[in-house]
Amino acid sequence: MINLLRDPLPKSLIWIGMPIIAIVLIILLFFIRFPYDEFRVPLQNQLSQISNAEVRIGTIEPAFTWAGPALAAVDVNFIQPNQPRMTLERIQLRPAWSSGWFNLAPTLDVGITSPLGSAQGMLSLGSAPRWTGTINLPDLSALPLPETIPVGLTGSLIAEADLQLRAGQAAGPVEFEALAGSFSHPEIPIPVEFKRLIGELALGGQNLLEVKELLLDGPVIAADIGGVIQNPTQGMAPAIDLDVIIEVKSPPLRAMLMGMGVQLDRAGRTSIELGGTLTRPITR
Repeated sequence: MINLLRDPLPKSLIWIGMPIIAIVLIILLFFIRFPYDEFRVPLQNQLSQISNAEVRIGTIEPAFTWAGPALAAVDVNFIQPNQPRMTLERIQLRPAWSSGWFNLAPTLDVGITSPLGSAQGMLSLGSAPRWTGTINLPDLSALPLPETIPVGLTGSLIAEADLQLRAGQAAGPVEFEALAGSFSHPEIPIPVEFKRLIGELALGGQNLLEVKELLLDGPVIAADIGGVIQNPTQGMAPAIDLDVIIEVKSPPLRAMLMGMGVQLDRAGRTSIELGGTLTRPITR
């Protein structure tokens, strides 16, 4: 057995080890001294095309991942007229294995960190950019919703999405699960609490989104919602066309609603149709 403190290293080990060490040092030196800032402008332009916003990147720096070296854009700001600035703390990108590279549509593994949460997925570039991945929002109350959507949210959410990205518009299916939260609206006297809220949505197309299924399970009520929320026009709030089935779980609330003339079946269920807009929904 070799005593490293007294015995010299075998020549065979030196012959094998020294070239490997030299190659590793050369690669490490190249990786550290590579002019990463040259990627700033091309990346800003690509993100601007996808988001339809002015994009400003603070710095570009190298990153190490289990799958290999990567680039990290730090302090990324998306700026649009009459919209609050959106800031991402970090966007980390590395090449991902995909046949799209042979069709001039490279695919990147993308990790995003922001004050609102995080996202991880695959971004396919080219003529039809597409993002597939997961989104984690630990605090829904921090979401900066526009004034045309007067809904208050609390709780946490995890979503899976497969979205096409064109000129700041996202289109495609989204499935999500929100836990231990509530939603509020100016037309609802008290916030509606939920233990679990799961949904299947379709963004884009002829509508702002299609609610394929939205199931709410709360301590007081449960609800099953489907329908569409239309695209807003000329600064107006989006119009809605929703079918809602509500189950009132609380016996005192059932008695109060029936005393007000609300029709409930034996299980405490009723169904309504909602029209109007998100700001002023009306029953039909």
